[in-house]
Amino acid sequence: MIRTASIAAAAVALVAAAAPASAQQSVNGNVDITGTVAGTCTVVGGAGGSSFDGLIALGQLNDPDGTLRNDLQGAFTTGYNVRIACTSAPTYSLSTALIANQDQATAPAGYARVVNYATSVTFARAGAANLVVPVASAPGSANGAVGGLLANVADNVKIDISNIRTAGASDILLAGAYKGQITLTITPGA
Repeated sequence: MIRTASIAAAAVALVAAAAPASAQQSVNGNVDITGTVAGTCTVVGGAGGSSFDGLIALGQLNDPDGTLRNDLQGAFTTGYNVRIACTSAPTYSLSTALIANQDQATAPAGYARVVNYATSVTFARAGAANLVVPVASAPGSANGAVGGLLANVADNVKIDISNIRTAGASDILLAGAYKGQITLTITPGA
């Protein structure tokens, strides 16, 4: 009997040693964090938002003899700068309209009621050379891809006018208020 009790005690001890006192179990999990950025282009500074209105004020267009001011012709260049922030590589659409006399519908021979000009838009690009888009004469247009992100710098879009001229170099400009327009649309890429 003692022997049976010893065997039974040894069996109980063996079973107790084989079973863990309390089994440990690990739990592992992942929590994903997501978000999105929509393709947008925004004017930075000024009024901000989705549009900008600039002004290239040429002042008095004529010299005392009535012809286009000499200093506006040839190498003269002036422009308007704006900062645009886009979250993707944008495309552009550019159109130009003649600088036209708003008070006169027609001009006789030797006179002018419209002033022509060339336009160029320079896009500063991130990590790449600037893209210059020329339009040789108004009315005119151009459109395409900027070919990369706009640089994150001030005045990353520059709109210039140059080569201001009348149809004839000796044309006399008719009196009145003159107005032209450059329209530039910048659209975020896909």
